Amino acid sequence: MRTPRAHVPLAASRWVAAAVRRVLERRPPGTLLDPLPCPHPSAAGTGDLIEAITRHRVIPLLTPWADQLGLPPDVVRQLQTLRRELHLRGLANMLATATVARTLKADRVDHLVVKGVCLPALTQRQPAARGNGDVDVWVRACDVGAAELALARSGWRRGEQHKTLPHQGDGWRWAILMRFGYELTLSNPKHSDVDLHWRLGHVAREFSFSFEEALTQSVALPAVGQGVRSLAPLQAVEHLAQHGRKEAWPTLRH
Repeated sequence: MRTPRAHVPLAASRWVAAAVRRVLERRPPGTLLDPLPCPHPSAAGTGDLIEAITRHRVIPLLTPWADQLGLPPDVVRQLQTLRRELHLRGLANMLATATVARTLKADRVDHLVVKGVCLPALTQRQPAARGNGDVDVWVRACDVGAAELALARSGWRRGEQHKTLPHQGDGWRWAILMRFGYELTLSNPKHSDVDLHWRLGHVAREFSFSFEEALTQSVALPAVGQGVRSLAPLQAVEHLAQHGRKEAWPTLRH
């Protein structure tokens, strides 16, 4: 997928926001949409619209409705191409997710996969539609070292930004990391990065559920891969809300 510009014209962003609202508010679901009257896409420019839709990460949401929304044919074709590319990356992310789950299960490390391709699977949609991204895995703090060793055997090792952080067995330095940190990024040349979490956010009390509660209530997602388990739907919504707040709601997808 092309890298979006840092800023897109206001007219394009306003059109995308209005289009997202129109698609989400259609009643009943599946109802045909009237073209979006104002501002018309031609006022923003073809390139600006593509940039805005990509920037806000809503290609999977808007592309099926692109014709009905009144987008020009060349924009519709570009969105369809981008959606296919996104789907292919989503399939690769599904493979990485299933590989991570299988690896940790083989080493008997209790874990949950959160966000990513699990979100569409929780709502009975095609997991690959989520597109590319990291694999977010949640484990107990006491299992971080075991999880990191297990994933290393499958090719995941610390990314550059985390190479100098302490390892399990480093005494007080490791204890400080477990107390004040909440994730490690692991990279693999053949797969998506893994964000290994021992908390879902900086402060555990911001969430209404613990790891043990989430594990007990977790749901299996065979559509993603055998052995993949994720948060129960209401917990997944809470996690999304907290994550969006932490990131300051940078895109419409958030």
